[in-house]
Amino acid sequence: MKFKNKQKEMTVENPPPPAKMVTENQLQDHLKNLQTQLAEAQTKTVMLQGAVQMVELQIQEMNNPPDTKTENKNGVN
Repeated sequence: MKFKNKQKEMTVENPPPPAKMVTENQLQDHLKNLQTQLAEAQTKTVMLQGAVQMVELQIQEMNNPPDTKTENKNGVN
């Protein structure tokens, strides 16, 4: 069944959602979590930097092997 409707289309604007209320305790907890994550990330960064340096040194040694004819560091041949 068809209806004839010559009225203009009505648009209803959606009201903005209510603002989320955050308490000071929630913010303090969030800050503690972020600080913990930062400390963990910094630790991981230092560990990764050490691993990168180790691998770079290993690559250097493979490309330039030490001379086997040189004297040992402790003086014993």
